[in-house]
Amino acid sequence: MRGFPLTLRALLQQIRLRYLVLPLILLIWTSLLTAQEPAKENLKKQGEPYKSEYDPKDNKPAEEVPLENEAEKIQLDKNLDCFKAVEDLEPVRSADKNEDEHFAYNYILEHARKFSTAALARNSLRNIPYANFVDDIRQDYRYDLIHVEGRIVRIDLMKPTEMLAKASGVKQLYEIWLFPLERANQDNPICLVTSEIPEGIKTGRDVGYWVEFDAYYFKLMKYESGQKLANNRYQWRKAPLFLGKTFQVIPQPEENSLFSFKGGFVPAVVTVLGVVGFTALGIALYFRRGDRKVRERLEQIRGNTNPFENAPPPSEWLEHS
Repeated sequence: MRGFPLTLRALLQQIRLRYLVLPLILLIWTSLLTAQEPAKENLKKQGEPYKSEYDPKDNKPAEEVPLENEAEKIQLDKNLDCFKAVEDLEPVRSADKNEDEHFAYNYILEHARKFSTAALARNSLRNIPYANFVDDIRQDYRYDLIHVEGRIVRIDLMKPTEMLAKASGVKQLYEIWLFPLERANQDNPICLVTSEIPEGIKTGRDVGYWVEFDAYYFKLMKYESGQKLANNRYQWRKAPLFLGKTFQVIPQPEENSLFSFKGGFVPAVVTVLGVVGFTALGIALYFRRGDRKVRERLEQIRGNTNPFENAPPPSEWLEHS
């Protein structure tokens, strides 16, 4: 009966250990969740500027007083008849293939030219996920003024349409391909057409500028990519098409990965694992020390309560029976 309290003590130690492990698991889970928030915020933080001849400081719009009824004037009227003819999931139509879409295309480019970049930035929608421009929900954003950040990989020169050249004197259009910030290293491009680009910007392929722009979402465009198929034809792909005035170069964001050391996620995980490791080591040493004391006590009790200690030899058992 003297061993019962020791068995109970060992049982309580096991229960105590389980209740310590559960909070540790919760601590790890909570730390991982909280570590993701500052890591996500780091996606927007500005790091070292892109190493090029262009200085983004020269591209900052001057402060200005907002126009009267500015927000109302900047937004497009989505009920215009020409917008109803725009063919989604198709290439941009020329005047001979879809006159209304061609007019809508030129109308938006001309409309964007009427406002400063600062005014466009003040009135654009922000933090819209890339998926909202390609999924069915994209219909809710058609012709909205939207703010986008990303990495330009290609700028092609385009001849202006006859309508823009005659009506507005536009001498050059620019077809800009970029990857949005949230997936800057993936194969999900955005196409932006503008009538201007900042001074000092080089055109061509592999330019690598980090930029932001405020432009009107026109449609999900179908385009012929450079990927060849087995029949020597090129793969048709889709990309959101934006129409705007220009873009602004921004400093290069920090490594946009939640699992980078710059993003803050990995350091947080390493710290948590270190704390958990030292805590587990301390718990193991504590219970190992307690187990040693329990074993010593058991040996002592067994030594004092051995029922066969000092017992007569077996031959004497028979005599007494």
